[in-house]
Amino acid sequence: MGGYIVPHRSFRVLRFLGTHLRIWPDDNKKCNFKTDVFFWFCVINYVLLLLPLFNALYLNRKNVVAASNTWIEVSGYAEVLAAFIYSKYKRVQLYVLLCEAEKYLLSKKVTIIKKYANTYAKIFLLVILFYLFTVFVYWSIEKPITGYEYLITTAVYPFNIRSHPIKGLIYCNQTFNLMYSSILPVFDGISVLLIFNCTHRLKILEHKFKLAKTSSDLSECVREHDDVSRTIKETNSIVRFLVFKTVFSFTSNVIPGGLQILNNVALSQSICQVCIILLVYSRIVLCAECAGNMTDAGEDLLFTIYSTLWYNEEPKIVSMKIFIIQKCQNIPAIHINGIMSGLGRKYLLTIMYSTFSYLTTLRTVTSDEKSYFATSRTST
Repeated sequence: MGGYIVPHRSFRVLRFLGTHLRIWPDDNKKCNFKTDVFFWFCVINYVLLLLPLFNALYLNRKNVVAASNTWIEVSGYAEVLAAFIYSKYKRVQLYVLLCEAEKYLLSKKVTIIKKYANTYAKIFLLVILFYLFTVFVYWSIEKPITGYEYLITTAVYPFNIRSHPIKGLIYCNQTFNLMYSSILPVFDGISVLLIFNCTHRLKILEHKFKLAKTSSDLSECVREHDDVSRTIKETNSIVRFLVFKTVFSFTSNVIPGGLQILNNVALSQSICQVCIILLVYSRIVLCAECAGNMTDAGEDLLFTIYSTLWYNEEPKIVSMKIFIIQKCQNIPAIHINGIMSGLGRKYLLTIMYSTFSYLTTLRTVTSDEKSYFATSRTST
């Protein structure tokens, strides 16, 4: 019990981080105006960095190692921009869900699933620490050349940057964009918070079903189940995009990262790419673990209703239980139709297997090529 992290403290930490990063929705008009100004400031900054990165990608199109390094940067900053724009687009819906989460998480009934809150808080803390470590590695060890001077990214600008004022502005732009990428793990924390709220409410509903004795109690459970289902549906509509962009970013990092690691690049560069890949994967693990527990909570709710007394019950109560079971057949999950059937541990294993298969195949192909060229040289 000594290592228990209270859920409402985690909520306040997330709100503190989100408010200072200007991604936490607020109904204050003055704050919204400042947020709108800051929104366009960030968008312009990221566009001013992404354009030179695409230019570097084009110039290095014949150099696999250099192009792959630039592509990793492009995918990372593009993910930040996508998450930032999406949060602006979904501000109202996100505000409603976060207010609802605050209402339920501050209640005393949260102790029903306190083990989940403790686990998520510790994993999130580890992700934040690993993020800071990765930024340190990226900034201090890996210093790619822009074509003119040593800067933070591999961006190539279509003009001379040897002037100190221009160089200072570019350095400030790249530093700001790198530091502000911290919104990604915070968005992951918000996603986990919303999913956790759904899991929490499912567990409370399961507890109420166990205590329900009369038809009026069951009717109240049915109404609450409808409300929980609505919350899960709205949560899925927001979280699925945030999770999908993280999975896409992981794929975008693994493919060029594998090319770099297997092409005998510098040790510092290999360490940097491995850290980036592990960081993105740890973010997926955080969301997948939470989504898997929500699915388990939905299955537990269905099993609880099955396990209640059926004999010597009034026909009305039996009919209501059958009706509730039919409503609970649709097990809650974070999913995208046609792309992701359900986020959870099984999906994590699929990603791990695909990544291992890709790296193994890539290593086999590169080894065969090296053997072929060695044999050709020997024969000549």
